[in-house]
Amino acid sequence: MALLEIRNLTRCFGDFKAVDDVSLSIEAGEFFTLLGPSGCGKTTILRMIAGFDEPDGGVLLLDGQPLAGIAPEKRPVHTVFQSYALFPHMTVAQNIAFPLQMAGTGEDAITVRLREALDLVHLADKARQFPHELSGGQKQRVALARGLINKPRLLLLDEPLGALDAKLREQMKGELIALQREVGITFVFVTHSQQEALAISHRIAVMNEGRIEQVGAPEEVYGYPKNRFVADFIGTINLLPVTVNSVGEDGLRLSAAGLGEVACTAASGADAGEHGVIALRPEQLALLAGDDRNGFDNHFVGTVRDHLYLGDVTFTASSSTTVSFSRRCSPTRCPVVPSRLTVVLSSALAGGARRGSSCVTELPSVAARRSGSGERLTRWLVSLPFASNFLIRVYAWIIVLGMFAIPELLGGTRDILVGNLIKEQFLDNRDWPLGSTLSLLLTVAVLALAAIAVRAGRPRRGTA
Repeated sequence: MALLEIRNLTRCFGDFKAVDDVSLSIEAGEFFTLLGPSGCGKTTILRMIAGFDEPDGGVLLLDGQPLAGIAPEKRPVHTVFQSYALFPHMTVAQNIAFPLQMAGTGEDAITVRLREALDLVHLADKARQFPHELSGGQKQRVALARGLINKPRLLLLDEPLGALDAKLREQMKGELIALQREVGITFVFVTHSQQEALAISHRIAVMNEGRIEQVGAPEEVYGYPKNRFVADFIGTINLLPVTVNSVGEDGLRLSAAGLGEVACTAASGADAGEHGVIALRPEQLALLAGDDRNGFDNHFVGTVRDHLYLGDVTFTASSSTTVSFSRRCSPTRCPVVPSRLTVVLSSALAGGARRGSSCVTELPSVAARRSGSGERLTRWLVSLPFASNFLIRVYAWIIVLGMFAIPELLGGTRDILVGNLIKEQFLDNRDWPLGSTLSLLLTVAVLALAAIAVRAGRPRRGTA
C-alpha cells in the first residue's frame, strides 16, 4: 500500500479550477517531485496535504487513513517553505527544537534529538547564532532540520531552493539527496525547475493547468514524453512539424519542412499521410564537416544562424530550421578565466556554412588595474568594510530596522568586541541611546581613517 494516496482531488477558487481531478500514489521512502509552470496547481496540492487548505472534492489518504478533518499540527507532516519561515528572535537551536517543545517533549529528549538534528545538517557550530547571522544555505538547512526533528512520515518542500543563488542551489541539491537517503523519510518536492526535478527525484509528476500530464522516473519523462507539453516543458527540445510519407518494416519516412525526408523508428498507429511532430533533443544532433556526412541516413546542409556560449555547452541555431544542438568543450579549450577569450565558428561546419566573423572578447589584464599605494590603502579601508555589509551594520542604531537587524559587527563571541557591545545595548540592556552613540562613534572612526588615508595618498606639493 502506498504511503500517500491522492484520489480525484479537486480545488476551485471561484470559477478557476486550480486542481482538476488529480490522482497520485506516493511510496514510502520516495523522493517525489511535483513539476510544472507557475499556476499549475502544484503548491495548492501541497497545501491540501499539509492541511492548510481543504479540497472541494476527492480524498487524501496517509497510511490508508483519511486526512480530512485533521488539523495541520496534528498531521505527521511537516513543511519547508521557500521563505524558510524561521523565527528571527530565536537562535538556530531554538528554531530547530520548536516543534518538540510544542509537542510537549521532555527536556532530556529535546537535547538528544536537537544534537542529532544539528549534526545531520552540519550546523552544530551555529547553534547559538540567530537567523540574520546565517547565509541562505545555512538558513535552508535550519528549516530542513526543524522539519525533520519530529521524524514526520512526510516532508513537504515548497520550492525550497528558489531563493538561493545558482552555485548554492547546486550544492543544496546534493545535500537534499544525501539527507533524504540518510533519514529515509518520504519527500514531496515542489518546483518549476526541470533541472532540479531531473537531478534529485525518484519520480516526477508533470502538471499543467491543474492536471497531471505524466508520472514517471526522470529518464522516462525526459526520454519518452507522453505528449507535446511534456516534451516541450522538460529540457531543451526541437519540435518539427512533419508528414508521414510511408510506413515500412524498417521504420517511418517523414517529410519535414525545410529539411526534406527524415528516417525514424516506427511509431505505433502511424499511417501514411498523417501529420505530426518529431521531437529532437540537442544531444541527438551533431555537426559534421561536409566530407564526413556520408553513411548517415539523416544529414542536412544548413547555415549557422546564431550561437550561445554557456561555458561547457554551446547552443547553435541553423537558418534552415529552428534546430538547436549542444557541443561540449574540452577543459583545455575552455579556460575558466582567460586574459583573452576567442570564440571562432569553423568554416568547415555543415559543409562550408559560416556565421559572419569570429567573436572576440577581451578581458583587461590584472597588471593594467594596478594603482598607487595610497589609492590601494584607501580602497581597502573604505570598500572592504562596505563589501561585507558593514554600512548596514554600523547604521543599526536606526530604530526602524528593529531589534532583529542588529548583527554581530565584528564577529566572534567575546564580550569586549565593539560589535558585541553594541548588540548587547540593543538586544539585552535595551539602552538605545548608548547603542546609538557607540554605532555613531564607530562610523566616525571609519570615516576618519578613510580621510587620513586619502590625505596620506596625495602627492606633496613641490615633489615630482
